[in-house]
Amino acid sequence: MKRLVFVCCALGFPLCAPAADFFMLTSGTSTFTLSKITGAPTLPGLCSFVVGGKDQMFQNWWWFNLNDNYGRIAEGDTGWNRRLGNQKKLQRLAANEYKATYLSTSEFRDGTYSTLTFVFDYKLTELVANKRARLDVDFSISNNGFHRVVINFFNYNDADIDGSAQGDEADITRSSTRQRVWEDDNVGVRLGELRYTALGPDWPRRSWQIAANPGLRNLLESKVRTTSLSNGGAPFGPGDYGGAFHWGGTLELYGTLTGYMSLDVKVP
Repeated sequence: MKRLVFVCCALGFPLCAPAADFFMLTSGTSTFTLSKITGAPTLPGLCSFVVGGKDQMFQNWWWFNLNDNYGRIAEGDTGWNRRLGNQKKLQRLAANEYKATYLSTSEFRDGTYSTLTFVFDYKLTELVANKRARLDVDFSISNNGFHRVVINFFNYNDADIDGSAQGDEADITRSSTRQRVWEDDNVGVRLGELRYTALGPDWPRRSWQIAANPGLRNLLESKVRTTSLSNGGAPFGPGDYGGAFHWGGTLELYGTLTGYMSLDVKVP
């Protein structure tokens, strides 16, 4: 059985003590646990999303890359997708809610810096006891540096419906804001379903992609600058589902971009 991944890259966030490498949310009989969230070289953002007594997810994580309008980002910091990293602050707001804050600093060729603040609010709500739960994630990215920057931001999920790494099928809604993942048994009985939604009206560019695991994760982990996804891969399966959404836009100096992601799991 696999687990969920959540990824981000960060530098320069002062901490008084080492931050935890995981957090767990509970609501009724459902739980969501996110671990390996330091952005270390090992597999990031391992996730457990237990609904109906079975773990329905393997990974949930985030990546980003930057470039400013004048191409001034320093050598070695221009193209690569990056995870959020070790410099973070975790704050429990309730048994079912956690706030995670990351800082990331990029150096420009003129010696100035751009510091971005990433804030995520994770909230788990059990909608039907032992049968349906939803994870809501509101995020914001703020630019506290010297320059406006172009940012590409990605969220990736690897679902394992009914606790199985195989047998997933998936499609995309007409609005291209929701991926639907499900698994049926050999006589067509639905074993479980995940609805993966991404919104972000502040962002002028958005895209999506579905592929067999670990294709998308390998793309986001590669040392290339990914500026969009393919808007392809649906319908998918049966197989080992991996899906991602992309947000792209210009982050003005002292500006903020916001967005939303949710994972809604339903079992019989």
